[in-house]
Amino acid sequence: MKLQSQYLIRLDDACPTDKREIWDMLEIAFDRLQILPIVAVIPDCEDETLRYLDKDENFWNRIHRYQTKGYAIAMHGYKHVYVTKDKGIVPLNNYSEFAGLSLDEQRIKIKNGYQIMHSHGIKPTIWIAPAHSFDKNTLTALKMETDIWVISDGLALLPFEYGGFLWIPQQLWRIKKKPFGIWTVCLHPNMMTQESCIAFLKDLEFVCNKVITIDKILEEKKYRHRKKSFFDIAFEKTFFLKRRLW
Repeated sequence: MKLQSQYLIRLDDACPTDKREIWDMLEIAFDRLQILPIVAVIPDCEDETLRYLDKDENFWNRIHRYQTKGYAIAMHGYKHVYVTKDKGIVPLNNYSEFAGLSLDEQRIKIKNGYQIMHSHGIKPTIWIAPAHSFDKNTLTALKMETDIWVISDGLALLPFEYGGFLWIPQQLWRIKKKPFGIWTVCLHPNMMTQESCIAFLKDLEFVCNKVITIDKILEEKKYRHRKKSFFDIAFEKTFFLKRRLW
């Protein structure tokens, strides 16, 4: 069997005050390239650092358009406000909206966020925690309050099962050519300029024939019960070693 690399594109921090010009540039390009990204939507954003423009009254119509096109819609926390200094399961950052809170507190947040999205006709199928930070209580709360069973996070070479969820790893923040594996490239459109957006799209052209969708991954039932392998663990350890040396 020939090894190959495949890519997912993920866009974080969709909210009513986001940088719509960049989001629109990406949407136009994705239409042309027939790419269906993951969009991480903040249900009730109160993060002042994400206030780039006045509130867009048509925000939920835009998210509904994404959903209709086939974009994978993710629930990106609740308010995107950090309240603890807990790293959680994926120890990339030492601040969190969820990790370290009680199960009851997390259930309330997740229930409220999920209901807000459903009230606008949006049905999230993926969980993405702000700052990658969440814990086992978060997983329990998701099971109790939502139908979500897919997580876009974690460090591995291929999707894996943990805690009753299918984890689709997220390892890149820009396009990098890889020899094999499934690689999620996480973008923050609100932090991009027109120039950096154009540069990303040029890089995307080189791998666009390898960009897949969440649905394609879910068709592969072999991932549903796959545990992390030796190679996944080695990759994770190497990732954190390099991170400490930066």
